[in-house]
Amino acid sequence: MIKKNMLLKSKMGPTPSKKIRKNILKSLNETPKTISDIAKESHTTRITAKKHLEALKNLGKAKEIYRNRTYRLFIKTEE
Repeated sequence: MIKKNMLLKSKMGPTPSKKIRKNILKSLNETPKTISDIAKESHTTRITAKKHLEALKNLGKAKEIYRNRTYRLFIKTEE
């Protein structure tokens, strides 16, 4: 049953999470960006962008370079 579900998912293409994370990484290629900027460019909400940025940060793909009470700035890490 588990293998069947995995097969169905792989045939359906990338999951929405993967697409959002790819868009976020593309967005960070150019310049450091805020969560709001990333959300606008990825056509998602700030909450969703923040969640995915935290995941990318934990994977070592993004880095937070500045933070204060209302502003956080992220960059893409070198691979």
